Amino acid sequence: MKRTSVHSARHAVITNYLRELRVVRGLTQGEVADALDRPQTYVSDIEKNRRGVDMLQVMEFCDAFGVPFEEFASEVMKRIRKVKA
Repeated sequence: MKRTSVHSARHAVITNYLRELRVVRGLTQGEVADALDRPQTYVSDIEKNRRGVDMLQVMEFCDAFGVPFEEFASEVMKRIRKVKA
């Protein structure tokens, strides 16, 4: 069975938090895309849950935001637990 994680609640938690971090830091999608050496549509598609994102890509976002991956992962797990509750 093919897994469609892009449409899962967990994926939405991750992408929503990535967007939140970008906005809180006052960055545009274009600025983040430049830091990642990707087109702006890459960031947009991830934030809109149109594109999957793996752990290494999340680590790149964390680097761009100046957030340690461990902190990001801890916060994501807290948010996932709330969604499940």
